[in-house]
Amino acid sequence: MHRYRCGGKTYKLAARIILEKRILVAEDDRTTRDAWTELIAAWGYKVKTAENGEIALAEVDSYDPHILLLDLNLPKKNGLAVLQEINERGLRIPTIVISGQGGIPDVVKTIKLGAYDYLRKPVDPAHLRVMLTNLAAHITVADLRGPRRRRRILRAKTGRRGDGVLSC
Repeated sequence: MHRYRCGGKTYKLAARIILEKRILVAEDDRTTRDAWTELIAAWGYKVKTAENGEIALAEVDSYDPHILLLDLNLPKKNGLAVLQEINERGLRIPTIVISGQGGIPDVVKTIKLGAYDYLRKPVDPAHLRVMLTNLAAHITVADLRGPRRRRRILRAKTGRRGDGVLSC
């Protein structure tokens, strides 16, 4: 156990709860995906990747990311379909949509679906780092624990509340 001070109060928390902020990178281009993964990991985040929309949605369930970096033009399910399904599941994952193509209508659609921001490729690493830092700063200890998210996933899959017991 470690002690964490915030606002004059001391909390006892496991270090991984404070430090481990999970980012899911959903990008079909392997070179870009690997470059972003290496860069984001170097900034201190835990990173997992998905090369298509279906894998991204599976990782949302299993990895429970705090932030999603989502390419708009993914195979199998595009970024808009991924955002739509995340919303239908009742999940609120801060998402940065990134695309090398698309215009104003795509930007409007992603923002309406709850995306935090929309960036055009090539992405400036310094700008991406600032955005991730800002998003990560708003992740609370409750978000880091994740059981509410898992309960919402369980409800979306089963259509019922369950008995309150979750297995990870």
